[in-house]
Amino acid sequence: MDINGIYKNMECFGSVGCMELFLWISRKVRKIKNQDSFNLKKYEAQNRRLIEKFNKTFNLYNSEDIEQITVKDAQRWTQKAVGVPSLPEQILFKKATEHKSNGNMNLAIECLKKANQLLPQSACTYQRTDYERLVNYLVDARRFEEAREEHKKLDRTIGSRLEHLERIKNETTESEEKRKKYETEIIMPIIEEERDREEYYWLMEHMVNEAPKSFSGYRRMKLKKTENYEKLLKTVKAFGNQLNQVRFWY
Repeated sequence: MDINGIYKNMECFGSVGCMELFLWISRKVRKIKNQDSFNLKKYEAQNRRLIEKFNKTFNLYNSEDIEQITVKDAQRWTQKAVGVPSLPEQILFKKATEHKSNGNMNLAIECLKKANQLLPQSACTYQRTDYERLVNYLVDARRFEEAREEHKKLDRTIGSRLEHLERIKNETTESEEKRKKYETEIIMPIIEEERDREEYYWLMEHMVNEAPKSFSGYRRMKLKKTENYEKLLKTVKAFGNQLNQVRFWY
């Protein structure tokens, strides 16, 4: 497979940008002189071995052991990594998903807390949505106050999703027409999503028996204005609230 082929076969991890992927692979490929092909199977096998070694070196099944992983540990490990999948934070992301699937939310949350500590020092650039996974997991675990505190901290330290998108708009759009298109196609959908998420999280905290099982399910019923959604609006109103005005975040 030629080097271009790897980009089509790379697994997507978090919001790691294409440029970061390109630079990462380029650094690794430059070490192999006079070679016209890239061995994808070998690359994947190397990543698997490193992930297995990481899991043996750091016990990701114990909260105290996860907490003891330091930034220096992660930086040393990054030097060994052969690709994005074997970066420490990506291993922690994947393990968090595994723990959640197995019903162990506490360990999943500990993995994400540690990953969030490592993201600012990573070889790759991450977005607010990557950090936000921790907030979403805290809500799923019904640890609502912690979720609000973490959300507030992220607003303070790295900025909101909307602030990030506004910066991108100002840095990349040259004309008023393009800025308006960006606002319509990118920013407005995010505003709607954020509003829907706040409504859904409020329902999870205050009316868990009436809340749909998932955020995506809530968005579908709201979009289609289903009979169940109309019933939900009436139920919320009966308790003295308007669903489109409730507040979950600080």
